[in-house]
Amino acid sequence: MSRSSRGLTILALGTLLALPAFAGGPLVNCRPGEPHRWPDGGRAIPFDLDLGPLAGLSNDDATDLFLTAQQRWTDLPSATTTFAAPGRMPVDITVDNFAQFLNTAAPDGLNPIAFDDTGEIFVELFGENSGMFGFAGAEWLDPLRCEIEEAALFLNGPALTDATVALDIMVHELGHFQNLAHSNVNGQLVFGDTSGPFPDDTFPVPPLGGTIETMYPLYFGPVAGTSTPHRDDIAALSTLYPAPDFSATTGTIGGTILGPNGTTPLTGVNVIARNLADPFLDAVSAISSATTDDFAPADPFVGSYTLAGLTAGADYAVFTDGLIAGTFSTPPFNPLPGPEEFYNGSDESTDGDLDAPLDRVALTPLAGQPISGIDIAFNAGPEGPVTLSNDQALQIFLPFTVPFCGRRYDSLWINANGSLTFEAGDTDRSPTPRELLSGPPRIAPLWSDLDPSAGGEIAFEVDPYGLAVRFSQVPRSDAEEDGGGNSFEVFVDRFFGFVRIDYGDLDVTGGIAGLSCGGDQTSGFERETDLRRHGGLNLNHLRQEAADFESFEAGDNDLAGSRLKFLPRFLRPRDAFEPNDRFDRAVWIAPPFSTDQHLSEISPAGDDVDFFRFRARAGETVAIEVVRSNVDTLIGVFDGISGELLMSDEDGGNGDLSRLLFSLDSDRELVLAVTCADDIDFSGDGREGGRYTLLVNSYRGELVAAGDDTSAEVELATFEFPFAGRLWDRVFVNSNGNLTFGEGSSRRSEAVDQLLAGPPRIAVLWDDLDASRGMVLAERNNRSLAIHFLSVPEFGSRNPNYFTVRLKRSGRIDMTWDATARRDALVGVSPGEGASDPGATDLSRRFVHRGETVYEVFPLSGGEDFDLFYRTRRFKP
Repeated sequence: MSRSSRGLTILALGTLLALPAFAGGPLVNCRPGEPHRWPDGGRAIPFDLDLGPLAGLSNDDATDLFLTAQQRWTDLPSATTTFAAPGRMPVDITVDNFAQFLNTAAPDGLNPIAFDDTGEIFVELFGENSGMFGFAGAEWLDPLRCEIEEAALFLNGPALTDATVALDIMVHELGHFQNLAHSNVNGQLVFGDTSGPFPDDTFPVPPLGGTIETMYPLYFGPVAGTSTPHRDDIAALSTLYPAPDFSATTGTIGGTILGPNGTTPLTGVNVIARNLADPFLDAVSAISSATTDDFAPADPFVGSYTLAGLTAGADYAVFTDGLIAGTFSTPPFNPLPGPEEFYNGSDESTDGDLDAPLDRVALTPLAGQPISGIDIAFNAGPEGPVTLSNDQALQIFLPFTVPFCGRRYDSLWINANGSLTFEAGDTDRSPTPRELLSGPPRIAPLWSDLDPSAGGEIAFEVDPYGLAVRFSQVPRSDAEEDGGGNSFEVFVDRFFGFVRIDYGDLDVTGGIAGLSCGGDQTSGFERETDLRRHGGLNLNHLRQEAADFESFEAGDNDLAGSRLKFLPRFLRPRDAFEPNDRFDRAVWIAPPFSTDQHLSEISPAGDDVDFFRFRARAGETVAIEVVRSNVDTLIGVFDGISGELLMSDEDGGNGDLSRLLFSLDSDRELVLAVTCADDIDFSGDGREGGRYTLLVNSYRGELVAAGDDTSAEVELATFEFPFAGRLWDRVFVNSNGNLTFGEGSSRRSEAVDQLLAGPPRIAVLWDDLDASRGMVLAERNNRSLAIHFLSVPEFGSRNPNYFTVRLKRSGRIDMTWDATARRDALVGVSPGEGASDPGATDLSRRFVHRGETVYEVFPLSGGEDFDLFYRTRRFKP
């Protein structure tokens, strides 16, 4: 059985007397339209009770109260969930042992209900005064059957001040234990929300006792009466685990929430249906896109909502509602793209004059006859200035589509921090090249920490030719009141996707500028360029580039007053190695090989596997690794003649990625297959698809004993190496990515002063590395010594680093970096022993570097600007 763990979702309730605590609905979707469920309709859900007391209650009393909380759910006739006979944990769960039962490394047969009587577990996890009452959710999932295998529930004893509060919290967390998400139907009324579309209290608000839904993310105390599931909670549980007659005896309303252009489906909009005769006790809510985790517009469940469990024959008003408090498993759409509004029947449109927000048409669902197609489109707002607070993103909707990187989009996000994104907004104020490449498709005129709420203006305008977005005098977030601003304009052509950026005055000097096609098209190893040196045309679709950008540090932004032009890919690029979807179609490659500059992907999902054929020689060590991917990969190596599967790996690399390091005792022709994790027979029928970056290389040499913070002495073969004014017949290979002469060095923290003052050193990728998780080889001959670091990660990480240093008998030093992924590093050479500091050098600027001491520092604060991967640099001290 294939198993995967999404990890426990931490959930919480907060009080009105404290800041809202962290919360997150645990609704875990297996695949679009199908959430995970407990097996057999949730009958006999297992649980294992703690052995200790809880909140002044003895274990027996706490157990009885917990069984009472379970009964509140099992008493619902429209759902099939029940709970098994209580199991018992093997020990009393405390702060000293809870970690072995929370997010276990493998299923352990336990579903812990932890009574944290002292609250020390919650202090350990969330700190003092966290406002947390409890958390619960699935721990282990079966993705093939879409079933929950194991779950956990933890209760914070000191926060449960009496039995009534404890019962309320237990009922709420048991909802999560069954895989119910947070919901909102009446809870927001406490925070000043209106009972109908804001700002109208369409329905007179009653006292809230007994009307608050159990699964609202914030807790209002015993007066709310949340220990009894509300109609909204009953509908949610019955939708997941329906009794045989649930659909046949209740009504259902469903549809799609659309943007102000009438076409873009929207995620994270709350929808409420209120019975006109009983608007608060008979009310049901849903959040658009709640049944999918893929929020791309092409997903058929994006924007969709379903209001189930409605009273058959009753008249309901249906309206959109913004989520203003608490946290939900589906990301809320905030701010909404238009005013909240009622569904208005045949008059429903994006025109506020024809479809006034408070105009409504009642719907009358009948038993067993779902009403579908109840689409609600937000009314379009005017062009011009937009209101954005600090670190906010606003989705705008277009009356046409614009092409960008092979796709066409009818909406995009204006991000307060100086960029436009497609497919998702972004509030990140501290950009890195890695985020630019792995995030959504992006146009970044000046992605930096800007604050439009402090001054300036952001506006957009649509004309027959395209879209223009202007930032005018928008200040940095740390600017003084009389500080300068930043002005630039982006124009996106609607026909060919031509992008033009015009810069005015700029006050921000750091940040990132450029374009990226996003994580599904980039390899993650694209290098930055000098944007002003392109001669007028930057990113060019004819060159099949997926990104073109420049990263600025303080003081080196030279874009003020300039114009940049880009022509992003008009057509989505094809996989450069297809057709290679069968063993007999395997494409020939010659190590060293990488797909960092060419698109390689599993596509389409469910109907692709990629095969590569190569020759390996006896005595070679072969390294095969998927170094970056948005796919949970599986790789296999086959005999190239017989087709026999020789070895395979799923998660030997970083996270869900794959790695094989092996040696051969004879020459072999091999075929490598790359697919996704559930395609165990390499037939190409896996469920996932997407971009991956593959590295295949072969090395010669003897294994060097290397671990974490170790040093090993290696003799040169038949020559002495001239360095630092002496001839050396041996060198120390230090596991932290450097070589020293005369003495070893286990120093894990790279530093310029140590480079200058320590022993003579060659720093290839000096960092706190852990070679016990990779491999180090020494390759000798009578002309050179090469030291190869294979898949050596930074300490505490599984991100691989591949690099080689070659010492020539002439004194020349060649350093080569393949895939690297470290937060910081120091690269260079120095004779040490008190050498003078010439200052740092940009090693990417040229191939050959001369001088006794030459180095570059890649600091932790900007470590993702490492720009030497897949490059060689030569040093001639």
